[in-house]
Amino acid sequence: MSRPLTLSFILSAFLLPSLAQAEDAWALRDAQALRWPDAEQISVELDQGEKVTVVYRDDGMVRVRKGAEFGWVPADALGDQDPKPSATSDDPWEIPDMPTLDIPGLGKAPAIEPPLDAAPASPLPAPPVE
Repeated sequence: MSRPLTLSFILSAFLLPSLAQAEDAWALRDAQALRWPDAEQISVELDQGEKVTVVYRDDGMVRVRKGAEFGWVPADALGDQDPKPSATSDDPWEIPDMPTLDIPGLGKAPAIEPPLDAAPASPLPAPPVE
């Protein structure tokens, strides 16, 4: 009776972590992931904004995977949201940048924008009274 229980316990110990949903995180700053939490050997270099997979959390340190490399970083070096701006905006009033007009043989058309400090145009003169 104890043998099947032991075998099932061992199998579940190996299979359950692999069935868990992977957690993504992003580096909030440039960081060096250490091979072991208490070691000085660097295993992975993380750039700010880089996406990693969280493998394990323990006492303020997080084991992460970047590609085929693993390492430990401080928990405060990671965030749970992508810091890069998304391509779309939730603001319905945001106006996208207008594409520039490129005329073959002539180049780009100049952008026509009034200077910010320009005075408003003077009103038209009143028509003569007859």
